[in-house]
Amino acid sequence: MKKFMGLIALTAIGLTVSCSGDDNNSSGGDTTAVYLPLSQGNYWVYDTNNQGADGAADSSGRDSLYVANDTVIGTATYTKFKTQAAPTGFYSGSLSGNAVRASGNKLLVTGSTSLALSEDIPFSITINDFAFFDADASTGDQIGSTSGSFQQTIEEIPLAFTYTLKTTAANDVATLTVNGENYTNLKTVVTTLRLKIAHAVFGIVLLQEQDVVVSNQYFAEGVGVVKTSTDIEYTLADFSSLGVTLPIPQSGSAHQDEELDTYNIE
Repeated sequence: MKKFMGLIALTAIGLTVSCSGDDNNSSGGDTTAVYLPLSQGNYWVYDTNNQGADGAADSSGRDSLYVANDTVIGTATYTKFKTQAAPTGFYSGSLSGNAVRASGNKLLVTGSTSLALSEDIPFSITINDFAFFDADASTGDQIGSTSGSFQQTIEEIPLAFTYTLKTTAANDVATLTVNGENYTNLKTVVTTLRLKIAHAVFGIVLLQEQDVVVSNQYFAEGVGVVKTSTDIEYTLADFSSLGVTLPIPQSGSAHQDEELDTYNIE
């Protein structure tokens, strides 16, 4: 279980795969509300709780995500996010060390998101202006999507990864109580990572294409993300009848909640 929770922790591992979102054009809709304030001095402190399939608490943490500075990439100015310590939550880990900019009513992120299906299968995706929020999106609208593939040798086995990372607008929420505080006018975004893993030489599929990460982020008007609920699940192909034992668990599942505790908006 601790190996599997490495995916949630999003620890840096250095491997990068170049990709970009396909829905990153400027959005010129009517919404004027701000759902992630980007001013320097802003910070958000989240309590994280990880649970295994049996529902028992596996671990907990606390992330302090903050706006660090402005940075220029190409010709565009971005806001750089950091955390005070290594992030334990999916959302904080997704933004920590990365650069965000507003394009109309969309939010775009550039940087690297490091993941691990288990401690034995780490990988990283470098994203370029990937759209992860759109204030004008309606329920069911795709906000951003990017796909790619890469190869990596793990436990002396050459593996080929094929992935799709996408964000989709879900239902608006009128009010939500988090850690005893009521937030209003929320928009929900679902982030999904779909993954396939095969032997890079023989083409044998170890992980059939499946959604391994499904994460719901709740953006409150004027505040930012107040809650994130993330489910991680995978099932590998069964080769036991051939006398083959894979070097990682056959399957895994976990759930994580990140809840906003304190924050400051300038």
